[in-house]
Amino acid sequence: MARSRKHRNTMDRPTTRSDCKNGPRPCPWVSCRYNLYLDVNSETGSLKINFPDREPWECQHSCALDIAEEGELTFEQIGDVMNLTRERIRQIIAEVLDNMFSQICPDQTRASMLPVIEQWADGE
Repeated sequence: MARSRKHRNTMDRPTTRSDCKNGPRPCPWVSCRYNLYLDVNSETGSLKINFPDREPWECQHSCALDIAEEGELTFEQIGDVMNLTRERIRQIIAEVLDNMFSQICPDQTRASMLPVIEQWADGE
């Protein structure tokens, strides 16, 4: 316990992206909202460990902001980073696009946007 407390005192938690951009990788701050190791359900507060077979320091990618800066990725590459299948990534993107269009388009326009949503979600 004393060792981890000492370790925490020698590394100040970053407060901005510029503070952490060149920080240690994999990122040791698993409680950061951008850390990929675990997710916190905002409604229930429950935790989901995205990589149950690995320790945080064993993850090749640990920060969503690092991934975003790499540029465009395929669904398969995103799935590899997030420990999800390509199909699950496609489903998530389809759901997000559908929710987005349902908020910005009236119902009759939204129905005409469904082919576009499906095309984007299929990665075309």
